[in-house]
Formats: sequence, C-alpha cells, structure tokens
Amino acid sequence: MSVTREYDLIIFGATGFTGQYVVEEVARIAEEENITWAVAGRNIEKIKVGLENVEKQTGKSLKDVGVIKADVGDLNSLNEMAKKGRIVLNCVGPYRFHGEAVVNACVKNGTNHLDISGEPQFLEKMQLDYHTAAKENNCYVVGACGFDSIPSDMGTVFLEQQFAGQVNTVEAYLNIKAEHGFHLNYGTWQSAIHGFACANELKPLRKKLFPQRLPVMEPKLKSFQCSSIIAAILTILSAVVFGLLASFKVGRSLLEKYPKVLSFGVFDHKGPTKEEIDGTSFVLTLVGKGWNEKLTEPTDAYSNKPEKELVVRVSGPELGYVTTPICMIQAALVLLREADKLPSEGGVYPPGAAFAKTSLINRLIKNGINFETGLRSSL
Repeated sequence: MSVTREYDLIIFGATGFTGQYVVEEVARIAEEENITWAVAGRNIEKIKVGLENVEKQTGKSLKDVGVIKADVGDLNSLNEMAKKGRIVLNCVGPYRFHGEAVVNACVKNGTNHLDISGEPQFLEKMQLDYHTAAKENNCYVVGACGFDSIPSDMGTVFLEQQFAGQVNTVEAYLNIKAEHGFHLNYGTWQSAIHGFACANELKPLRKKLFPQRLPVMEPKLKSFQCSSIIAAILTILSAVVFGLLASFKVGRSLLEKYPKVLSFGVFDHKGPTKEEIDGTSFVLTLVGKGWNEKLTEPTDAYSNKPEKELVVRVSGPELGYVTTPICMIQAALVLLREADKLPSEGGVYPPGAAFAKTSLINRLIKNGINFETGLRSSL
C-alpha cells in the first residue's frame, strides 16, 4: 500500500483489557522505531484516561498520539479510521460479533489489518470472503497475531529452517508456569463459548476454502497428553462440562454469567493482577519428525518411516497480556518495513504464511521471546 497515511499504526479497542497492554507496548517502542500512531475507540474520554495511565506506567510522553472516535456499530466511523492508518491493530473481540465490520472497512480502504483472534470460524471466514478483495486493494489481513498463533506458527517456521531435510509432522506441547496463579480476562472466555457453540460452521467453511481433499497424513499424531492422571481427569471433566453448557442457549448464558465458577477460577471479569502477570511464563515445545532428504517432486511419497527428529522450544513471558502485545506489534513493524517479503501483493493469511520470509523471529528474540533448538536425533 503506497498511499500516504497520517498514522503508521492505529490501535482499535485501546481501552479494552488486552488493548491497553497493546497501547503500553507501542508506547514503549514507538520512539525507537520512529513510528506515528493513534488509538481509537467509541469513548474518547475513556481513551484519554487510558493514555494518561500508560504515560504513568511507561514514563513516555504521549501528547502527540492521535485519538480517533470509532465504533463497530458505526460503519462510517470505521471507514474514516481506516483511511487514516497504514495498519489497524484490531483488539475488539469477540471477533465473530465485532470483527468483520473492521476487516471490511480496512479492505475497502486499502488498509492493512492485524488482529489477535483465536477464533477459527472468524479467521477462516475472513480468508474465504476477503482474500480476493484484499489482493485487489493491495492490503494484508493477518489474523491470530497474538499468542494465538505467532509462537506456534513462527516456531514451526523456525523448526523447518533448522531441520535440514523434509518435515513430516510437528507435535506441540504447551507448559505454563504461574508462580502466583493464572487466569485470563472474560473476553477470551466469551470467545471460547461462542466458538465452541458454533463449531459446526467450520466444516462447510473448510469445504469452500479447500474444495480438494488434503492428503492423508501418516503417522497419526497424538492428540492430547497431560502431566498426570489427575490432571487428565480434571481436564476432561472441565471440557465435558464446558461443552455441554456451550451447546445450548441457557448453558451459554450460565457460562457468561458465572465465568469464574464455571471455569474453575481461570476466567473472570477482572482479569489477572500485575503480580500474576509478572509471575507467569510459557514454554511451547515443538517436536518435528521427518526425513534427511527432500523428494524431488511434492507429489512423490517416501517409502520409509520418518527417520529424524528435531525439538524446538519457544519460550517467553506471560502469554495473554505480555507476549500477545509483543507479537502483535512486532508483526505490525515487519509489515510496515518488509511488505516486499510477504506473499503476493496482498490477501488474507495466517501469521506463518505471511511472515515466514521476514525478520519476525529475530525481532521476537530481541523482545524477550526465545526460539531455540533442542535434541536432534535419528529415530
């Protein structure tokens, strides 16, 4: 996108629970990265109070930060917001309810759009409905640019870069360490409720996205592991209760009304405290298996079982409100500076496809998210 815009970045939903942490992260790096930016939302006074709080938290002067009034219920305001920025960072969820109007405004106005959705139905619907229009308007729509799914996507890219052969399968294992307890904000819980309730939307969506059946993958991956029998039982029971309640209207109402009780303390309206955030970290372990040699043709098949394994570990600080803003902002900076390394001339992509050939991994490492290779062996 070559049109001159007033701002490099616009954070939409700046007063939301996650949005405020994204604002803090941009405030921290804006001067060093030499970017212009603005915050947007429906309540200007609340935005200004939020900026004052960020000034106190970061010690940075934000007097030159733009303030834009925009509301998902007012399409004109979304169009006006999109016209002012090179990239809109959309932090307003659940995205299945509030996301498409923002994507539509961005694509219509040739503005890049990044979000931190982890909602498969939304992400895949945007790919189906807006990929062609985004290409025509030379802009990028990249979803899942937070903990969902940059550590896993870019971890897989890193694994492939280090593998020196052909990767066949990748297994992922997530370990969360919380010294002072761990829980997340209500918005994530609400997204999960409605995502599960509408899971039947995925199959017809994917049939349209991928009309030709993908090849059968062998060997089959292990789908689930827990650290102990007790942990497995508790996880299964929690999933069963959640699944039953999310499958009908009254149950969804109960889940939304009593998040703390029905999530066993993991979700509530307040979100985590600073002490909880500071004491939380994650390790994502990716185990790649494959062969030493690549086949000449992609349609060829190996006659032997996978013979090689490589372990990659991606680790970093608290995943929802520290790692997520870092991932989102660094992805935005890559899009600003390295658009020529992204696929084609626009479109709707997941992070791994969008940023595979960019410096995103190096940027993440410099900002406290580590990528390292572990055990390499023959199978």
